[in-house]
Amino acid sequence: MLAKIVMMSMVVAVFILIDLFPMAKEKAWKEFALYLGLMAAVLVLGALVALDVKLPSPAEPLKKAVSFIWGLK
Repeated sequence: MLAKIVMMSMVVAVFILIDLFPMAKEKAWKEFALYLGLMAAVLVLGALVALDVKLPSPAEPLKKAVSFIWGLK
């Protein structure tokens, strides 16, 4: 369990080194913030899955959203 979290953190750190630092150098702050937020979400959700926390499925809210947008019943 802890090993999964450590490995996932290492993978996220590699992505940050490869992608995030060049964005900061280029001063692409919108992309930087979006990427950082997504990486944080990935890290948190991955840790919760590794800790065997039951997460709700997004299938039903997505189904309702698509039905609302397309006017389906």
